[in-house]
Amino acid sequence: MRNVFIVFIFLPTLVFSQEKYNLKSKKIFKQAQESNKSGNIDEALKLYEACLKEEPKYIEAYYNMSVIEYDNKNYDRAIKYCVNALKISKTKAPIHRQLAKSYFMIENYDSSAYYSKIATLLDPKSDESFYILAKSENNIKKYEKALNHINKAIDLNNTVADYFNVKGIANFGLENFDDAKTDFNKVIELEPGNTSVYKNLANVYIALDEPEKALENIDKGISSATGNEKIQYLLLKGNYYHTIGELDNAKASYEEAYKLNNQSPVVLTNMAAVMIDKSKFEEAVQYCDKAIELDPTMTEAYFNRGIANEMLRKTNEACADWEEAFILGAVKAEEFLNSPTCNE
Repeated sequence: MRNVFIVFIFLPTLVFSQEKYNLKSKKIFKQAQESNKSGNIDEALKLYEACLKEEPKYIEAYYNMSVIEYDNKNYDRAIKYCVNALKISKTKAPIHRQLAKSYFMIENYDSSAYYSKIATLLDPKSDESFYILAKSENNIKKYEKALNHINKAIDLNNTVADYFNVKGIANFGLENFDDAKTDFNKVIELEPGNTSVYKNLANVYIALDEPEKALENIDKGISSATGNEKIQYLLLKGNYYHTIGELDNAKASYEEAYKLNNQSPVVLTNMAAVMIDKSKFEEAVQYCDKAIELDPTMTEAYFNRGIANEMLRKTNEACADWEEAFILGAVKAEEFLNSPTCNE
């Protein structure tokens, strides 16, 4: 399930307390701000570097460089500059919040939760800090904490659609499906053009055993989404049909996704799963081979290829695939490795 993360726009004009800096460094800092505002990012970064050479403890320069790198999706650099800023002062909430956002984007959710928690303590009036914290906690399955923190964000600001999306995900994780449905519908109310939320609503309706409404929301997503998001909807539709045993419909959905992107390991692995259930094992192996070639860490592809190889009576290959799947984290592969197939 794809969740939305709002990238808030921060103009790099943060000022903590600049009276402690010398005049030359302040002038350079101002020039850097002007360059950034005019869109000359490379020049701005050079000027911030010059500012730091003149005044190594100019914390605002580190922060603004982090914001620039974050906006450029250079998250490791954004983290580096924030860490340097924290060496100067550990009491500035924006620094911790910026660090939390950057860690979130590289999927280090534990660190994101840690720094956003500090940000909420330093600045309990920041709805964004509570939002990032809840978002991170959802990703580490701490749904009760996430629900508590996103409610605090909403209490501070109830106009941001994705706050309700995060709340819905927390409620879904807690199996409060009716509450999740209310939350996701609120997202649509606040942001009618949000196409991503239909996936979440579809999952809610599946959990509530309302398949017609689930498909209705999936089709809404397919009709309005483009690019990778449309592929995700087609995968969701295929998964739904696969789960209820309508293999031809599942295959049709996966094939449509495949036409949009035949280089997606996820699409290829799902195609393989359908081929296995349709007893087309050689085709399943071919799809898995290509998925693994594109992504050697695709756990499900190894697992599925193991099943296909077993059905083709290629026992050694099957056991090798399940062993690789287990190494990559597929706990269910252990059962196959301990079966008579792999222990004769």
